[in-house]
Amino acid sequence: MDLGVDVPVDRESPVDVPRDEGPTGPPTSDPVAYAGSFAARTGRFTATLTVRGERRSVVLVVPTNAGASPPLLMVFHGTNGDGAVAMTESNAQALANSMGVVVAAPSSRWRPVGDFDHATEETYWETAPNADIENNQDLVLVRAIMVEAQRAYGVDPMRIYAMGHSNGAFFAQFVAVLLRDRIAAFSENSGGLVRCARTTSCRFQGSGTTCAALRAQAGYCACAGAELPVAVPTRGGCRRAC
Repeated sequence: MDLGVDVPVDRESPVDVPRDEGPTGPPTSDPVAYAGSFAARTGRFTATLTVRGERRSVVLVVPTNAGASPPLLMVFHGTNGDGAVAMTESNAQALANSMGVVVAAPSSRWRPVGDFDHATEETYWETAPNADIENNQDLVLVRAIMVEAQRAYGVDPMRIYAMGHSNGAFFAQFVAVLLRDRIAAFSENSGGLVRCARTTSCRFQGSGTTCAALRAQAGYCACAGAELPVAVPTRGGCRRAC
């Protein structure tokens, strides 16, 4: 994901990605510091975790059919949204109830300055250039959610997923890159690759201006693998990509 700003990269690795020098392995082995807990109950409810001295809200859906080792899906909202909005707009509660998935939708925090995606202060997820999983409070929150969900609900550490919309889409991919040993897959909506200094300076890449025209355009897949061999640039002129 080219976030349009420089991020720390490991130039000795096969591809240039932000360094993750923190703990590796399943969530249970992560020594992340936090306070608070998730209730041992089912249904939709809100919990609070405190990370790096700040109380953070997390909307949870724990279905009755979760089983002993359910998957965990983390849902990230867009700019000026919150976890409740993300849970409702994504219809993640229906997914949780039909598939036995535990869903966690945290809320971001108000940021006093802008970044590549925001001209001024707003409520949004902190992404580049702060790729430090120990000091980026939003990344610490994600780590705490994974650990606490493992403790409270026994979530399967091999089936932890991230998805997001808009600014949350950028953050979902950011999380998937920096915590790549703990995220099985990610999905994004209205995010994508940012190849310019700021999102506000990016030229629209579509070929239509109506809903019908936009629906007819080919989709975009920000993934790569044997089954979907899509080239995701990571070097050369796109060295800032991750």
